Amino acid sequence: MMRFMEVSGAPFDRGFASGALFKVALQRRVERNRAALNDASIQARAREVIKKTEAVFPDYVAEVRGKAAGAGLDEPALSLLMCPELVENFSACTSLVFTKGDGNIILSHNEDDDFQDDNLAMTKMRMPDGSWFASNDMDKYILGHGFSWNSHGIVKTVNYVRPIHETLDNISRIFLQRYITEASSIEDAIERCQITQCATGFHALVLDTNTKKAVSIEVADSSVDIQDVDMYAHSNHYCHESITHGNEVADSGYNSPFRLSKTWELVRQLGSSASGDDARAVLEYRGKDFDNSILVMKDEVKTDISWYTLVNFTIDTTDRKIHLRFRVDKTDDYVFAYDAFPKNI
Repeated sequence: MMRFMEVSGAPFDRGFASGALFKVALQRRVERNRAALNDASIQARAREVIKKTEAVFPDYVAEVRGKAAGAGLDEPALSLLMCPELVENFSACTSLVFTKGDGNIILSHNEDDDFQDDNLAMTKMRMPDGSWFASNDMDKYILGHGFSWNSHGIVKTVNYVRPIHETLDNISRIFLQRYITEASSIEDAIERCQITQCATGFHALVLDTNTKKAVSIEVADSSVDIQDVDMYAHSNHYCHESITHGNEVADSGYNSPFRLSKTWELVRQLGSSASGDDARAVLEYRGKDFDNSILVMKDEVKTDISWYTLVNFTIDTTDRKIHLRFRVDKTDDYVFAYDAFPKNI
């Protein structure tokens, strides 16, 4: 069964709770990356990134220090949490937006990453000002880095994209991803994407469930491009012309180009009265193998780190219900009202 957790209090305390939950997974991940973490050049870069990050996002650094403390990690291991670009820079997701005939919007997203021995939970964070957000929480990242929804009615999904340029001494993308998780509007989310340069970029879909408007935001290391969207698909490489300049390149070993083209093909076939189930079915498309599928099955990817579709997140602004479909050990579905949150931990 998936774990659901609520955290609140000071930044360090919020991070500590997450670290305690993922203590075993985090300690194992540190050992797996011990050679990189003991590399003097990586440590020097990590210290510089921490310094730059703390100047812009001091509360987030406090959360990460709390997470390290909760997991019983020493200070050098912070680079594992703070600088994924220096250690394990990967993940793979697919997202879509579809506007129905009545103007309501469906957003659906496959979260693809590595899952090992309970390193995933759903966490709701209550902030001191009374606002909150809920997000997928993994051992190796800061809270709020991934897909999320918040008390302002803003929904966000994130896609890793193959970097066009890397500036590894800059702040990690995961902190900017968290920053837009707390946005109060689409305009606020766009502004937050431009607060600082990041080491590598990402793609975000941002949906305002109040105004029923969605935008696609591609963030590169030093530029941001925004498109209003009513029907859209994205996988794991840059697509916006102002960033790609016609050169769309995906990482080898990923099937990002296929997932993008197939999602677009199937989204265009959705009818004006499509449901969240219909949209999710698009992202559950399976061909004969990994190279010809959108849904990635466990143990299917034969790379150094095996990743697969951990969870599908779908919301329809018609009723604003959250639908989570987890595929960790078996298929588990959770459907609940936007402002509700399961409590089982």
